[in-house]
Amino acid sequence: IEMYRKAIHICPNFSIAYFNLACALMEVDRYNEAVMFFEKAEKLGLKSFDLDVQLALCYIALGNKKKAKERLSDERVKSEVEKYVEGGLEL
Repeated sequence: IEMYRKAIHICPNFSIAYFNLACALMEVDRYNEAVMFFEKAEKLGLKSFDLDVQLALCYIALGNKKKAKERLSDERVKSEVEKYVEGGLEL
């Protein structure tokens, strides 16, 4: 966690560092902080399926199923999920 914080200090516009810090925070159940850093990564331009899923998992852990569902209901996310499960699951 501290190494990611140092990376952010050195390069405050490096969205991947915020994403990785958020993932590390999730590993130690610090979901509120993780949400903050996932959102910062997104504001800096990071758009990824992984970010959407990890953010939804944070919302679930925090008891906010509505926000999790909204995050996973995005058409871009649905499209990515369909790529992974092609024909295996009906969404």
